[in-house]
Amino acid sequence: MPSNVTLRRLWMLFEYPETSRAAFVIAVLSVVVTLISIVLFCVETLPVYAMTHCVAGEMPNFLDVFFLAEKLPARFGSSLTGKGLEHVPG
Repeated sequence: MPSNVTLRRLWMLFEYPETSRAAFVIAVLSVVVTLISIVLFCVETLPVYAMTHCVAGEMPNFLDVFFLAEKLPARFGSSLTGKGLEHVPG
């Protein structure tokens, strides 16, 4: 546990959902984002959507719903952790 008061509160906010209502909301949002990610991964494998992604030698379709739903939360999460964008796949 961090010794700095602010960092300790932030740690408890993300690590222990029972400590406050805000921590509980963050925990629920985390589970919801995880479930959305799993559902999107499964939907992407359907034949209807199989050809909506990158083709060799072409740029990604940055307006694709699946692309945005996967990359934006990852980019946002990486900025919160302080690890930067180099640790985010894709």
